[in-house]
Amino acid sequence: MKIGNAFIDQKDVGGIRQGVQLLDAGVGQGSLMRFNIGQLECRNTTVGLQAVFHVGATLQERASVGHLLVVGADNAVDLGNTAYVDIGTLVAEVLVDAVFHITGTPSIVLGALQKTTNVPQVYSTLNGGLRPALAGTWSQVNGNDPFGVDLLGGRVNLRGLVKPGGNNLVSTLPVWAWPLTPKRFMATGSAAGNQTAVPVVVGSDGTVRVNEATGSTANCSDWISLSGVSYSSVA
Repeated sequence: MKIGNAFIDQKDVGGIRQGVQLLDAGVGQGSLMRFNIGQLECRNTTVGLQAVFHVGATLQERASVGHLLVVGADNAVDLGNTAYVDIGTLVAEVLVDAVFHITGTPSIVLGALQKTTNVPQVYSTLNGGLRPALAGTWSQVNGNDPFGVDLLGGRVNLRGLVKPGGNNLVSTLPVWAWPLTPKRFMATGSAAGNQTAVPVVVGSDGTVRVNEATGSTANCSDWISLSGVSYSSVA
């Protein structure tokens, strides 16, 4: 199914309101075959785009939106099950909770995200929402880029200047940010005031570790920058 443009405004409508809702009854119970909207504008909804469906092995069941504008909602996009969604540009304005509410193991390819300052956060933890977080006693370095995961250009991009905790496990990412195979990087860190190279591995189980071979944080005891840790979100 292909739709050129769609505009939804649910002002004064009660209850839970979805601008566009893409659901199926479960694996083997129906499918969503290449649903596409060129431009979608959703106003005064609970969720702009809700995509909670199952994708078969051929990846035929997938949805795409070229340009999505959501204004006055709890969440711009709600993803669940194994839904596969492509969004070219997502613009989020005046949201109560977060841009994304993600459960299950969906895949999302996002070209660009624009959100206004009155959008509190990117990922929601409400009702089982999966949000990236630091592990153990790892912490933010105050006044610097906070830890997070950006989904841009069809890639998972880690970011943040963080201070090591008691072991080398930085984070266990939500399933939607896992690579299919382990990814290895060389990041910049600091120990005793001296900058150094720090090996970083993102495992296929979503674990992010530094100095995997030694199990140590010795050469990044002050901080480590995760900028530059980037891999494909679909391969």
